[in-house]
Parts: sequence; structure tokens; C-alpha cells
Amino acid sequence: MGACASASAARVRSLIDAAVSTAHARGQSAIATVVGVIAPGIAPQLFFGGAPVAAHSHARALPLDGRTTFMIGSISKVFTSRLYAMRQGTYAKTLGDTIRLPLPAGIRSLPILDIAHYCAGFPADNVSPIWWHGAIDADTLPQLIATLEAHPELPQCPPGAQYAYSNLSWGLMGLAALGATDVTQPVGREAIDAYATLGRLLGLANTTPWTPTTADALPAGYDPRGALFPEAFPYGRPQWTTLGGGGNLASTGDDMLAWLAYNMGRSGKDLALLREQQTTRRTFATVEQAVRGLEACATSATKIPVTTALGWFVAHPRGSDATALTKNGDVAGFNSWMGFADWAESGTPSQTGAFVLSNAPGLANTLGASVLRALIS
Repeated sequence: MGACASASAARVRSLIDAAVSTAHARGQSAIATVVGVIAPGIAPQLFFGGAPVAAHSHARALPLDGRTTFMIGSISKVFTSRLYAMRQGTYAKTLGDTIRLPLPAGIRSLPILDIAHYCAGFPADNVSPIWWHGAIDADTLPQLIATLEAHPELPQCPPGAQYAYSNLSWGLMGLAALGATDVTQPVGREAIDAYATLGRLLGLANTTPWTPTTADALPAGYDPRGALFPEAFPYGRPQWTTLGGGGNLASTGDDMLAWLAYNMGRSGKDLALLREQQTTRRTFATVEQAVRGLEACATSATKIPVTTALGWFVAHPRGSDATALTKNGDVAGFNSWMGFADWAESGTPSQTGAFVLSNAPGLANTLGASVLRALIS
């Protein structure tokens, strides 16, 4: 390793140590952090910070290594995009082409590309209040389809026009990836099998959808107040068996490092598909406003234009002229982040990328952006 690479690795280590020290100073003694790095002169590697505890027994320590399981939240969406491509072949379809169940006409005709670009026409549902709670029942596939069918006004806004972060639409894309044709389908089991197949293709050993037993493998997570969730906290909810495409995957540092290298074009797999996913972009100057309930379409101008690829967001790391593709994920108890230098238009694999898995709100977002900036600069 050259002097520059050694300095980069040392800088990453110092950023991790600082994040963990800050968490410890706040009383978060069970912080667990896994950071994966790929950069010039640095072989793909993992860094660790903190020490996790078991989800249901705070007194029992779990090892922190590349096989420790974390919920990755909405980074699941870029996996959903890849799973969709594997099973359906083309993004040039609508939901109704593969979900052959009763749906409102507006949902049935919703283009997959609009979902992948975060402009499906549904209001944002990543902040409270979540507009569809109390109106759409997603605990089982029959309940989901029945309650969607009861609301012919959906989606509220025309697809393709405004940016909005819709977990509901990505959940529907997950069902489209599977090909839902019968309300009695065991979509939860089918998703597990589909991700196992994807894992074999890409060299991922432990990336799988959430199930009610997932919590047994997780480190305990911190709530927004900075306290560990109770030992009986389930770290998941039943609707993830039907709307799992929005953010239900559990994964490990080893798998996320392989996933990062894959999306950076460094594994040599699916290069044409990766170029399509990463160079197909849209920029939005308007956003759907958050609403409560099944309200009419409401939009406003964005403070800063939002540019999306298929599942990814286009970002410009502070203090650099570089362009990066990023995605983060938030789910109760966990926060994740991934980003890498733009590469697909050049055809040369990306040289720099990083990811962070953590068991505390916001930690991965801040640390990941700092690590990528340090590596790029």
C-alpha cells in the first residue's frame, strides 16, 4: 500500500473512531458500525467500530464482523431494481403487466420507470404522517389488493411529473418483480427464494428479506431518542411480506462490500444493465407535498433540484467536482448508506466507493458521506 493509500485508510479509521466516540459520549455504548471501502491503492476491505449486543438479550454480546446482520432499510430499493431486471427483463412495463390482480386503472397503468425514478404519483411516505396508513391495509396480499381496489383515485398525482419518496410504490415494484397473479401466492416465501437466486448470481451469501425471526440475528438498535429498543422489539412489521420491495432486506458487511463492487462495475457482471440503471436519469424541480389521508394532488417547488437514476440518487460530494451515486436507508433501529464515484458513462469501473451499516439513526448517513468525501479528495 502506497503512502497516499495508507493516509486514506488512516483517515477512514479516524472518521469511524470519531463517530463511535461521539456515540459513546452520548451513552450509546452498544454502537455497532461496519464500513466498507474501495479506493485507489486500497484493496476492498471492511472497517469496524463499536460492539453490538444481541437483539433480545442486551447482556449477551454478538461478534462484530463481516457476517453480522443489519437491516439495510431503503438501500433495499436498488436491490429491488436488480431483482426486477432479473425476473422481468425490461423496465419498459407497467405494474399491470406483471401484477395481474384487480388494481385501480391508475395503478395498473403506472410505469415501472416512474417508480424507479421516484415519481410514481403517490405522496411521500418516508415521514409522518404516512398518508396511506388507515386507508391501505398491507399486512397480507389479499388485504393490500382489496384496499387498493377500493380507491380508484390512486395515485393522487400524474406519474412522471414530480419527485416524491414513495415506499408504497417500491413495494408494488417488488410484487411486480415476483409477478403477482393470485392473491393466495406466498409472496414472502417467493421473495426469499428470488433473493437466494440473485445472491447466487452475484456472490451474496446472506442478503434476504425480513421475516418475523430476523430480529434474532440483529444487534440491538437505537431509537430516535438514543436509547436501545426493548429486548422484545420485533425490528419489522407484517406489511414487509407484501411491500418488501420498499425496504425490508437484511444483509451483512461481506455482502454489502460485494454489492458495492458490483454496482461500481468492478465485478465485471451485468455491465450493460448497470449502465442502464445508472445513466438513465431525471431531474425534478417540483415535489409532491406530504398529505394526510387520500387527499388530492398537492405539489410545490423543490429547494434544490433532485436528480435520480434507477433507484439511485445523483449527488455531488462537498469540496469536490466529482459526481456520485448514493442511496441511504432508515428503518427502526438501523441506518445504512452507500455511495460511489460515477463511472457508467465512461465505461471504466468506478475507483472509489464506500458503505456504512449502523444500528443508530443517522450515523451511517453522516459517516458515509464523510468517508466518501475523504476518499475522493
